[in-house]
Parts: sequence; structure tokens; C-alpha cells
Amino acid sequence: MKEIIYRGANSRDSKIIADYLLMAGDSFFEFILDDLVPGFSAKQLLAQAVASPEGLRSHKNCYVAEHNDKIIGAINIFPVDALKDEDLRLFSGERLAYITDFNEVQDWGSMFLGSIAVDLPHRNQGIGSRLLDWALERARSQGFHRLSLHVWADNAIARRFYLHHGFQEIGGADLLPHPRLKHTDGTILMNRAV
Repeated sequence: MKEIIYRGANSRDSKIIADYLLMAGDSFFEFILDDLVPGFSAKQLLAQAVASPEGLRSHKNCYVAEHNDKIIGAINIFPVDALKDEDLRLFSGERLAYITDFNEVQDWGSMFLGSIAVDLPHRNQGIGSRLLDWALERARSQGFHRLSLHVWADNAIARRFYLHHGFQEIGGADLLPHPRLKHTDGTILMNRAV
């Protein structure tokens, strides 16, 4: 059995990384992006974003774990202040309201962990911890002092993972329940020093 390889993502990884973004978002990206552009799914839009050399979800902001030439985990980070410059003209109504509510509760000035996900059969083997270590080192090397994230308030497993890795709960976003979202209790904002 081959060892797990950790590497920076590239544009060829875009469709697979889009799957991990969807896994981590757990219905959020589908709610925000499905049919935002008529005929395009959330996965298609995310894959385009990851393939791009620029932007929050760009492959240049992603790192992956690979086993037997197959990606089994991925992480995406970017400076949280970049959210202030995000072009939201395509969004309207309830989609825009959710993004606005989410963006109002941030740890400005930090590096933001946008998503982290590992395939179910490979969980509890330290892969998520290694991906997180990369994010902490990358944040530090780019001059950031904190790494922040939002986690669904009702995702006890993820909250324990982050608390175990030194994160603290510092706030939250009260997102209203919506039939297209799996989670009903909003998000918890967490951060830690890098």
C-alpha cells in the first residue's frame, strides 16, 4: 500500500476538489450556487472557480491528500478580507441575504479556512490534521497571525476536531432555517493563533 502524499492542488484537480468543497459545505454551496447561472450546478461553478488561477476557491489556495493516485482529502484557505472584495452582483434575494449574514461575522485580518474534507473511509487517520497543519503553516508564511473558520453549530464532530486543534469559539452567524439547508442552528465562528 502506498503512503499518503500531500501536495498543492493544480487546475486538473478542479472537479475533484469541487466535490470536497460540496462535502464540507454540506448543502450550503448547493443552496447558494445551484442554477445561479441557468443550467449550471454548484459543482460546475465550483469546479470553474477551482480551475481558475485567481479567486478565493482557486486551486492555488487548495492543498490535497492523495493515496494510490486518488485525492482523498482537500482543504481551501484564503485571506478572509478578500470576502469584502467578492463580486456579489449575481446574487439576489435570500441567497444574498445568507451571504451577507455570513460575511457580517468574520475574524477580519485572519486567514480563513473555507473548507476541509476527507473521504469517509480515510477519516480518523490524521489526514485532516495534516491538511490543517499545512493551512497553519501557509497562514504563518503569508504573515497572518490567526486562522479562522465557520462550522455548522450542530456539527458536533467538526467542532470537537477544531477544539482539539486549538481553535476557540468567538462568535456565530444566526442563519435562518431554510428548506434547502440541512442545518438549522447557524454557524460558529472559531479561530486560533498560527
